[in-house]
Order: sequence, then C-alpha cells, then structure tokens
Amino acid sequence: MTRYKNIMWMTVKKSYRVKVSNVFKNNLFIEKSLPKKEIPSVLSAAMTASALFIDKPEMRPNSVNKFFDALASGTPLMINYGGWMHELIEARDCGVVRWQKPI
Repeated sequence: MTRYKNIMWMTVKKSYRVKVSNVFKNNLFIEKSLPKKEIPSVLSAAMTASALFIDKPEMRPNSVNKFFDALASGTPLMINYGGWMHELIEARDCGVVRWQKPI
C-alpha cells in the first residue's frame, strides 16, 4: 500500500459498484454525477485523464465526451485505441497513446 500512497484514482459515474482492494482502499474516490460545467475544473487538477476501451475497429471513429472534457481542461490524455483521437493526440502532443504497444 505504501508504494501507491501518492496515486489517487477518481471516477465520476451516476452509479458505480466497485470491489475495493487494499490498493484502492485509500486511493479510489468515486463521485456521483457532477454538473457538466464542473468537469473541466475537476480534470484540471489531475495529472492525466484516461479514455480506455477494448480496441475494436468500430470504436475508432467514436467521439468520447471525456476526451473533449480533458482537452477543455488542458489535461493530458492517455488512450489505448486508434482512430482520429489517436492521431490528434500524437499530432498535437497532448497525451500518451498506448495503441498497439505493449504496456
């Protein structure tokens, strides 16, 4: 647990069920729904924002609200899929793309 004491995870969902392991006991914060206009200010306090999906070709043209929220807040993004968002992150150097790369 000490190893992860400076890492905090936060998720915002209308309803969320999670089994908290010892690692997340003091590091996982689950917020209920927030007004849309507050999301950029919450994200601006983060080191990074993530949008993670199973990599399926039909997901690549997708538009994800959290992607735009992170851009609006100036928070670097981390994604694990290809498509136009992958291309934009690499072209603008505004995050990390782990698409087709080992973790």
